[in-house]
Amino acid sequence: MASLYQKIQKVLATDEACTITKHGEPLYAVLRWDAYQELLHTRDEYHTLYAAQADAQEEEADIDINRIPV
Repeated sequence: MASLYQKIQKVLATDEACTITKHGEPLYAVLRWDAYQELLHTRDEYHTLYAAQADAQEEEADIDINRIPV
């Protein structure tokens, strides 16, 4: 009987990722290293965009409408 490690190796040889479940509930997700690195890169880009959005909203909140020339 193949071990869990061998089963994971076999799946990862053909796919990007696999999920290990127990009674239909996901326990672990296993990714190839390059897919994991891409996921981290995407997460970092998201955090950068989120920070830029927060800064833009803060700048808009600091505008005093009473100081705008008419």
